[in-house]
Amino acid sequence: MAAVKKNSSVAPTVRAAYDRMADVLYITLGAQVPAEGDGRPGGIELDYALSDRSPCGATVVGYRLNRWPEKGDELVREIAQHLAVSSSELAAAVKAATG
Repeated sequence: MAAVKKNSSVAPTVRAAYDRMADVLYITLGAQVPAEGDGRPGGIELDYALSDRSPCGATVVGYRLNRWPEKGDELVREIAQHLAVSSSELAAAVKAATG
């Protein structure tokens, strides 16, 4: 049986978690790393890794307060572009976390 070479360029996984009590949506790309955010309107913080300034996630403060469930496509589009991931993958993660 021939050996199968493993693909070493596996894309990082997008994950989302929602804290209902704080009304904060957390989105990460790959493993969590120390990061700082760049504030945007509507409570969106686009996160960048401190080590190399690469996009690593996003935090949405006031997810329901800012009515993001009603404007989900707009939110997903902005964060997917920031993280260079597919909108459908990100939308699925957000839906699973907030559903």
